[in-house]
Amino acid sequence: MIESVERNLYLHPLNEGQQQFCIFISMKKLSLIFLVAISFTACKKDKTLPQPAPASVTITSMSDTTKMFYAVLQLVTTQNISILPTSLSNTYFASATFSPVLQQLSSWYMSTYVNLVQVNNTQLTLSSQSSPGFSYYDNYFYTNDSIANWHILGKNNIPSFDYTGSGQMPFYNYILIPDSINRNQDFTLPVNPARAKTFEVYIKNTGNSYTIDTIVTLTSNQISITIPAAKLNYLANDYNQLIITQINRSPKSVNGLPMCFVYEYQSRKPVFFK
Repeated sequence: MIESVERNLYLHPLNEGQQQFCIFISMKKLSLIFLVAISFTACKKDKTLPQPAPASVTITSMSDTTKMFYAVLQLVTTQNISILPTSLSNTYFASATFSPVLQQLSSWYMSTYVNLVQVNNTQLTLSSQSSPGFSYYDNYFYTNDSIANWHILGKNNIPSFDYTGSGQMPFYNYILIPDSINRNQDFTLPVNPARAKTFEVYIKNTGNSYTIDTIVTLTSNQISITIPAAKLNYLANDYNQLIITQINRSPKSVNGLPMCFVYEYQSRKPVFFK
């Protein structure tokens, strides 16, 4: 009907009343096409929206010896200690990496996408790094170090889930870090296994490369770690960056998929090696 009216309008000139009638019909046709296009676009968009986390997700603890995972979700708190005068500032970092297959933390080689990653109501951004090493990250969010609320909207083989981790972030008292270290003597740091399962010490020299590293899995009754003078005496007589890293790993089964929740606390301080 509309097509025949428009064709007649082209072939046979119409009077003023007929022209107004045909213009009305043409405008109605355009409006109808526009509405159909909007409806189709809206329906298509709705189908791609991520779905909320289902209530049926089961999350259980796994053995600390678990080595293979489908996901690594990490929170890092860095305590920066300045000297002369002494001042403190904290920075925070969060990341999450997901995999289509089981992988070891030390040799992660493949990643997969999910729909959404949030921690403490902050949405993580997909990194620009190309496959296979991409992850979701954010280094501006705030955490009080005691509670981490993860909200994942899954995709591919990763389920949607919510998980709250609390009381697992390590801590190290900056007062325990000396202002100076004798390069010709063993250097001992107190540790607390109740706060962290892994304790790492790095010394970053003035040439901006890591020259010393000590990584220890703490035993339940361990109270200190020692770096021998043989590792220290070749450092320059200068300020070097001392980095103490404490790590807790909490393996969880999420609907049967092993995932590792990592809590890392770093203390960074310039220390004079004499």
